[in-house]
Amino acid sequence: MYNPFTSHPRVNVGETWWEHCMFSCGVGIRLFLTSMYFLAHGLFPFIEVHKKWNLECASKWLNKKNDNRRLKNVLAYESRKIKRKFPPNDFPLTKEGLKKYKKKNDIKD
Repeated sequence: MYNPFTSHPRVNVGETWWEHCMFSCGVGIRLFLTSMYFLAHGLFPFIEVHKKWNLECASKWLNKKNDNRRLKNVLAYESRKIKRKFPPNDFPLTKEGLKKYKKKNDIKD
Protein backbone atom coordinates (compact mmCIF):
# COMPACT_ATOMS: atom_id res chain seq x y z
CA MET A 1 0.00 0.00 0.00
CA TYR A 2 1.31 3.46 -0.91
CA ASN A 3 2.17 5.64 2.07
CA PRO A 4 3.04 9.25 1.16
CA PHE A 5 4.82 9.77 4.50
CA THR A 6 7.37 7.00 4.02
CA SER A 7 7.52 6.63 0.25
CA HIS A 8 9.70 9.64 -0.60
CA PRO A 9 12.27 9.16 2.20
CA ARG A 10 12.59 5.44 1.53
CA VAL A 11 12.65 5.57 -2.27
CA ASN A 12 14.84 8.64 -2.81
CA VAL A 13 17.29 8.59 0.09
CA GLY A 14 16.93 5.23 1.83
CA GLU A 15 15.83 6.77 5.13
CA THR A 16 13.06 6.23 7.60
CA TRP A 17 10.42 8.91 8.04
CA TRP A 18 12.06 10.02 11.30
CA GLU A 19 15.56 10.34 9.78
CA HIS A 20 14.15 12.37 6.91
CA CYS A 21 12.12 14.53 9.30
CA MET A 22 15.18 15.30 11.44
CA PHE A 23 17.28 16.24 8.40
CA SER A 24 14.60 18.42 6.81
CA CYS A 25 13.62 20.16 10.06
CA GLY A 26 17.29 20.79 10.88
CA VAL A 27 17.88 22.49 7.53
CA GLY A 28 14.63 24.43 7.83
CA ILE A 29 15.40 25.68 11.33
CA ARG A 30 18.92 26.77 10.39
CA LEU A 31 17.69 28.64 7.30
CA PHE A 32 14.84 30.21 9.28
CA LEU A 33 17.21 31.48 11.97
CA THR A 34 19.61 32.83 9.34
CA SER A 35 16.70 34.61 7.65
CA MET A 36 15.51 36.13 10.93
CA TYR A 37 19.02 37.34 11.68
CA PHE A 38 19.24 39.05 8.29
CA LEU A 39 15.80 40.63 8.69
CA ALA A 40 16.90 42.05 12.03
CA HIS A 41 20.15 43.29 10.44
CA GLY A 42 18.17 44.90 7.62
CA LEU A 43 15.97 46.81 10.05
CA PHE A 44 18.79 47.62 12.46
CA PRO A 45 21.99 47.88 10.40
CA PHE A 46 24.06 48.55 13.50
CA ILE A 47 23.59 44.89 14.50
CA GLU A 48 26.80 43.22 13.36
CA VAL A 49 26.42 39.98 11.40
CA HIS A 50 28.18 37.25 13.35
CA LYS A 51 30.43 34.95 11.31
CA LYS A 52 28.26 31.90 12.05
CA TRP A 53 25.23 33.60 10.48
CA ASN A 54 26.81 35.32 7.46
CA LEU A 55 25.95 34.20 3.94
CA GLU A 56 29.29 32.54 3.26
CA CYS A 57 29.11 30.36 6.38
CA ALA A 58 25.45 29.49 5.77
CA SER A 59 26.25 28.55 2.16
CA LYS A 60 29.17 26.32 3.21
CA TRP A 61 27.00 24.65 5.84
CA LEU A 62 24.23 23.98 3.33
CA ASN A 63 26.69 22.64 0.72
CA LYS A 64 28.22 20.31 3.31
CA LYS A 65 24.76 19.01 4.24
CA ASN A 66 23.99 18.47 0.55
CA ASP A 67 27.32 16.69 -0.06
CA ASN A 68 26.66 14.33 2.86
CA ARG A 69 23.16 13.74 1.52
CA ARG A 70 24.50 12.94 -1.93
CA LEU A 71 27.02 10.44 -0.53
CA LYS A 72 24.34 8.77 1.58
CA ASN A 73 22.14 8.51 -1.51
CA VAL A 74 24.92 6.94 -3.59
CA LEU A 75 25.72 4.38 -0.88
CA ALA A 76 22.04 3.46 -0.53
CA TYR A 77 21.82 3.10 -4.32
CA GLU A 78 24.93 0.92 -4.47
CA SER A 79 23.62 -1.34 -1.71
CA ARG A 80 20.28 -1.58 -3.58
CA LYS A 81 18.27 -0.02 -0.75
CA ILE A 82 16.88 2.54 -3.20
CA LYS A 83 16.15 2.52 -6.93
CA ARG A 84 17.01 6.13 -7.89
CA LYS A 85 20.09 8.27 -7.54
CA PHE A 86 20.18 12.03 -7.20
CA PRO A 87 19.98 13.75 -10.61
CA PRO A 88 23.26 13.00 -12.44
CA ASN A 89 23.90 16.68 -13.21
CA ASP A 90 23.38 17.70 -9.59
CA PHE A 91 27.11 18.10 -8.82
CA PRO A 92 30.19 15.89 -9.24
CA LEU A 93 30.80 13.22 -6.66
CA THR A 94 34.49 12.76 -5.90
CA LYS A 95 36.10 9.46 -4.99
CA GLU A 96 37.81 11.13 -2.04
CA GLY A 97 34.45 12.32 -0.72
CA LEU A 98 33.00 8.83 -0.98
CA LYS A 99 36.03 7.28 0.78
CA LYS A 100 35.87 9.90 3.54
CA TYR A 101 32.15 9.25 4.09
CA LYS A 102 32.65 5.48 4.18
CA LYS A 103 35.54 5.80 6.65
CA LYS A 104 33.61 8.23 8.88
CA ASN A 105 30.60 5.90 9.01
CA ASP A 106 32.66 2.68 9.18
CA ILE A 107 31.27 1.30 5.90
CA LYS A 108 33.21 -1.53 4.23
CA ASP A 109 33.43 -1.89 0.44
